[in-house]
Amino acid sequence: MLAKRSERAKGGRGLILMAASLLALAGCGGGQNSSAETTGSSSEIAESSINTTSSSSEETIDMSKFPNYVEDLDTIEYNYDDKAMTDPYWWGNVIYNETVLLRTQADGTGLGHLRYKAMKVVSVRDYTLKTEYVEGVDYVIDGTEIKTLPGSKIKSLSDGQLRGSEALPEGFNLVGSISNTLTDCVNMGGSIYTESPFYYGTQVYVTYAYDVHDLAMDSLPSYQLDELPGLKAKLESGSGTLSIVGLGDSVLEGCSSSKNFDHEPYQPPYYDLFAEQIESRYGLDVTGYNCAVGGTTSGNGAEDTKINQALRYEPDLVLVHFGINDLGGNTSSSVYSDNIMNIILKIRASRPDCEFLLISPIGPNPWNYDYTKMERYVRELRNIAESEEGIALLDMFAFSQYYMSEGVDYYNITGNGINHPNDYGHRLYTGALLSTITKLD
Repeated sequence: MLAKRSERAKGGRGLILMAASLLALAGCGGGQNSSAETTGSSSEIAESSINTTSSSSEETIDMSKFPNYVEDLDTIEYNYDDKAMTDPYWWGNVIYNETVLLRTQADGTGLGHLRYKAMKVVSVRDYTLKTEYVEGVDYVIDGTEIKTLPGSKIKSLSDGQLRGSEALPEGFNLVGSISNTLTDCVNMGGSIYTESPFYYGTQVYVTYAYDVHDLAMDSLPSYQLDELPGLKAKLESGSGTLSIVGLGDSVLEGCSSSKNFDHEPYQPPYYDLFAEQIESRYGLDVTGYNCAVGGTTSGNGAEDTKINQALRYEPDLVLVHFGINDLGGNTSSSVYSDNIMNIILKIRASRPDCEFLLISPIGPNPWNYDYTKMERYVRELRNIAESEEGIALLDMFAFSQYYMSEGVDYYNITGNGINHPNDYGHRLYTGALLSTITKLD
């Protein structure tokens, strides 16, 4: 079992509760754009910076890449087990519990967008996964569009409510600082920041089948285990121990995951899910500790106290996830690169065989963060991974830009409206990590 999981840091939650200003809100990863250049929706930015062209429906694809493919769509049932939760959706043609936030339209109905066209709708549920909505009564789905019907139990939010320019729904308060995490919301320069059910309580969870020809395969996370030979040898052995240490910010810590914020459906964050899946799939005993703490930057990660904390667990593999708070603090790309290299060099001074999986963050809210600077950070991470042995890059930033296109935007996968992924976002991280270490024949 994963050792010392009970020692999980609670700093991110405490920082949210104490948030009394923009600076304090940045303590759990919140922060405003340090440049006024970035405007527009995340889908607009994504489409301008990454090729989202799908495969032709006429093209022959390698079905060995889709081990979870279901031929007969009529046989698909809602069975949300650990495999459905953690397997990358791109290993098959069924997406389980994709989250969608519907926007209130002029006629009062809600409209949202799935990432792919629905070939068959299996289930639409609320965030607890216990309440199932009724097709033809609560909603209809046509292609990628999900629309509510008059009298629907499904909630929606207007653009004005998301931007803080209209009154919030009953039960939510627009305040200057958060004291009640169940009700309080803060306007962060035209975006609502909150850990309340404002977002997760509105999002619906859709399970559906899609056409794998609609995938842009080059934009999906792929196998990189050859870059991590030590990890590869341990996984192939099928026994022994593996120490995984997390060094990072509030996203890696697990902020906004339902387990860490103690609400249904109590899904663990991606660090825990990844470690648990290595145990169950590869038979290893995963030890280690997630040292990530909300509000920290790459500079904080390179501090001796943090390095010594990581070394206490004798890591074989370190997951490194920094960038969002560096953006908020206006860290230059060169300083960011130096900090990441210092983390690697300091740990390897004591653990020369330690390997590193550098993870760029899912794109945060583009209304509040400069994506151009994030792209510079990612380039630095790629340079490090390509020039050093035993280091791989999981580019979640590029993947999220691909995902946030075709009508999908950041509000579908956020937990706090600013920079934390919701449960589905943590599942995207988990699936991407598994893709990185799993070779499909």
